[in-house]
Amino acid sequence: KQPARPTAPLGAAVARGCEVLEQLCRGQEELTTLLHRHHVLVAVGNRLLAATKVAPSSSWLHFAAFPVSLMEALMAEKDTDRFKLADPELFVPVWASRKPEPLIEGLLRTLRSSAEGQSTLLQSLSLKALGHLLRHHSPQADFLRCTDAPKLSLDLLARSACDEEKVVVALEFLSLAGLPPENVKEVQSAAGRLPRSVVVQELAAKCLQLAGKK
Repeated sequence: KQPARPTAPLGAAVARGCEVLEQLCRGQEELTTLLHRHHVLVAVGNRLLAATKVAPSSSWLHFAAFPVSLMEALMAEKDTDRFKLADPELFVPVWASRKPEPLIEGLLRTLRSSAEGQSTLLQSLSLKALGHLLRHHSPQADFLRCTDAPKLSLDLLARSACDEEKVVVALEFLSLAGLPPENVKEVQSAAGRLPRSVVVQELAAKCLQLAGKK
């Protein structure tokens, strides 16, 4: 009897499961809180990280959009546990308060692989998920600002041309992470390509203000 083959960290079954959960939890705070209590975000992060370590990107990159979308959805929805505090605005979710671990490392590796594979969709999804970490004062946010994620957001900005949705994701990430003064021209160029987009103009202005430019 031949030994069973090890289960691939990412495949069609995992992708389909993530897709279903992502569709169910969007806009559903109570379900999202339940999934957090069952450590779904950590489990998906572990799967993603394992895939980036054990296989070439060509074998898992196609499926990665589904777990990344689920992770982004889980981080986007507010946790109902925040109401346990006198001031719910002070609530910091567990996933944002931990030290940098599989959650952030898996997303960073996926971000890098998507940039190398020129998959702007996955690059955008990864940045959007990572952006949620920057909204909280935590070790993960501090760690993320010191990685190559801001540089890769500029890469997405350049590749997106007039794709407003992806440009917004890149600019929003930079507005949270901070724009280095030497990259002001890239943001000005992006704003110039979409002069009629109010959200692009507002985010670009915020980035430039953070960089000390008007």
